[in-house]
Amino acid sequence: MRIAICPGHHVDAPGAVNHNYELNEHAEACKVVTHAADMLMAAGHDVGVFKGRLGHKVSAINGGEYQLAVDYHFNADADHADPHDLDDSRGTGCMVMYYPGNAMRKAQADAISRIMAPMLGRRDLGGRPGVYWGGANPGTKPDYFLAHTRCPAFITEAGYIDNNGFAKEWLVSGRHEDLAKALVAGLQPLIEQYGGASND
Repeated sequence: MRIAICPGHHVDAPGAVNHNYELNEHAEACKVVTHAADMLMAAGHDVGVFKGRLGHKVSAINGGEYQLAVDYHFNADADHADPHDLDDSRGTGCMVMYYPGNAMRKAQADAISRIMAPMLGRRDLGGRPGVYWGGANPGTKPDYFLAHTRCPAFITEAGYIDNNGFAKEWLVSGRHEDLAKALVAGLQPLIEQYGGASND
């Protein structure tokens, strides 16, 4: 099966941060994606890893006729009393975003999150409609990755990078391979649904 997997954001806009441990979302996601790609290739899949801006990633995925695509992220707490204080996050849990309004994708996102969350010891926040929060009307249009990728596409949010407990347990301790195992396990039902190993 042809699977595309991307680390969220890019080097010039690295996403969420944890100042306490000097972590950024893109760098940590890259580590997880590397392990996940190795695992999927070892299982016989044709895996493309794409980094960079969203337009580049989506074009590469669409041009490569991939059957499943994942953009791997870490969340950040959007509910701070002080949104600039990223060192005392209340955010916790695992979620998977899908194209808004698509009932099948919601069920699939729920299933991915339901598998990943207990492996990470975090709350299962389930599938969430993926919307773009930038620009003049935040939350009113579908996320670019989900809207423009032609194959089934999901955005996984494995945990909150600004939650110091999560960051210490999984990222500072270097457990990126374990994070990748949770991702691969979460994707397995979709892999079985959409075709199994590429060399079958």
